[in-house]
Amino acid sequence: MAVYLQHIHTLRSPSASSRLFDAVEADYLPLVERFDVRLVGYWATTSIQGRSGEAVAIWEFDDYRHLARLARAEHGADADAAAFRSWSGHQDEWVERTEGLICLPSSTTPTVAELKEQGAQAAMVCHETVHCAPNRHSEYPERLNEMWTNRFNRNAEHPKQRQTIGLYYAKWTNTVAVNIWGLGQTWDTVTIWDEEWEKDPNFDLWNTLGREIRDDFFDRFMVPAPFSTVR
Repeated sequence: MAVYLQHIHTLRSPSASSRLFDAVEADYLPLVERFDVRLVGYWATTSIQGRSGEAVAIWEFDDYRHLARLARAEHGADADAAAFRSWSGHQDEWVERTEGLICLPSSTTPTVAELKEQGAQAAMVCHETVHCAPNRHSEYPERLNEMWTNRFNRNAEHPKQRQTIGLYYAKWTNTVAVNIWGLGQTWDTVTIWDEEWEKDPNFDLWNTLGREIRDDFFDRFMVPAPFSTVR
């Protein structure tokens, strides 16, 4: 099973995102591509919903051994580590701190290869951090796909057109799940929310069942970097 690594970077200023993006594309992507680390998406947060001044990246690995190989490359004593240390010092110009989160995907989360095959596009995405009841965070994305995606989002009479980019749960926590949806392929089709959706009976059904698993959630609205796989 693939393993995913989420990085949430706190930027030194909201305006630093464009300069960080330029540096990531020019310097960091070539480093991680040497280790076959694959990018799901790289985004900057907006001031519409959530904290501005953050950048969020999701990286895909084959498995834990693959993740360990990158860790060795970053923190070992050879030339690879020197290259990563050089990048880290460069990144510090724009990034104050980074929070990492190792995640596992739901059974319906598309891989990077599948996202590319689909030609996945999203001018803006919703990134949702969900706090679940203890030991139910791995269950949450499966129930979410069944009740929200299949019954509500893909409702034949009233389709919502939200694209699933990733439904994950955090391996080294007891309660955290992460959902990422595309809100529209282009700005002309971005729909943040439509009050008419709440008339769909499946909306109440999911909320009733969802509350049995989750305690709280926090959403960010984000826009992609020019090099993001999903953009």
